[in-house]
Amino acid sequence: MIPTMATDDELSAYVASITAAFRTATPEQVTRGRQWYQVAHDLAVIIGGGDARKGAGMLAALSAQRPWEVNVSLATDAADGDVPGTPRRCWRRSGRSWKARTRPRSSRWS
Repeated sequence: MIPTMATDDELSAYVASITAAFRTATPEQVTRGRQWYQVAHDLAVIIGGGDARKGAGMLAALSAQRPWEVNVSLATDAADGDVPGTPRRCWRRSGRSWKARTRPRSSRWS
């Protein structure tokens, strides 16, 4: 993990690493990288229901080492109330009806 209070030497190493990566990028990668920020902001606004900070928070909270497409899908689901690991999502993924499951239990469910 990157320390929050980097020394001058650490900061210089971070800057050198980022600069080296940027210099190896193709012109297409640079263009896509610059466009990514606007696209990410627009998605955050959509996911957050008009609140970019809320949407960005959802994307960040669900993004641990996952591909961008997965982050967007998870955050969109969460904004719709479909949070990973919750009973609603587990039932939806099983192909069963959530409404049927939330009705009073019959003896066969007991």
